[in-house]
Amino acid sequence: MDSAMESLGCGLVAQWSVVLLRFLRAGYLLEPGGPHNLRRTNAAQSIEADDDTVLTDLLVWAIGPQIYSAIISVVAT
Repeated sequence: MDSAMESLGCGLVAQWSVVLLRFLRAGYLLEPGGPHNLRRTNAAQSIEADDDTVLTDLLVWAIGPQIYSAIISVVAT
């Protein structure tokens, strides 16, 4: 049973890796006007909609197809 679960886990990691490599080869991370830029604009507008918060830094990058990650720095007054 241990070998079967190990093989299944290996297969899942391999499948995810292939999808990620195809995504990286497509150049989405290097495209300045890409979909992550739209996500960045939407996030900035949502955060600054509150009058008590000021967005000081926002980094958004794509980590997979339709998967984004962000680092947000906010000053609350």
